[in-house]
Amino acid sequence: DIHPSGKLGISLTVTGKMILWNLINARHAHREKLNFVPSLLHWHLDGEHFTICGRNEAKVYQADSGNVAQTLTHGSTISTISTAGSEYILTGDDKGYVYIWKNYKTEEGAVYLKFKADETKIKRLALIEGNKDEIPCLLVFPMSSKIKFFEFQSLNKQISSIEESTTVEGDLR
Repeated sequence: DIHPSGKLGISLTVTGKMILWNLINARHAHREKLNFVPSLLHWHLDGEHFTICGRNEAKVYQADSGNVAQTLTHGSTISTISTAGSEYILTGDDKGYVYIWKNYKTEEGAVYLKFKADETKIKRLALIEGNKDEIPCLLVFPMSSKIKFFEFQSLNKQISSIEESTTVEGDLR
């Protein structure tokens, strides 16, 4: 996967090796043998961090050093990952749960909010942030092929409530 700037890249192997590449001079910047088999890779929008997931664990790495900044442990297999600004990491699992984690910059490894979004595996998550007068919304794409829309009262303050606003029926396959 390629860094947002296009200057760094990451390659992962099924044997658990991670190589962080400097694409400017075509050399590796960092190499590491992971203690898990990687299944997902996600660059954070700020480009300063990336996350590698394997089964029920996600590790947030610093892009400049390749060091682990945070470890997030799930109750079941992580199926998708996304970020919400620089404060939150969003993960979905194979049992239909969505986790919102406080990012490495605020509190190490703490689950900020966990809720059951569906009875099936979560395929994709997308946060939609409007202007400052609009309430952020989370779109959840589960295996059940129903897009679920959740409205947040606030992501910048303590999340006081989350409610499912609408379920859109339709075949996503």
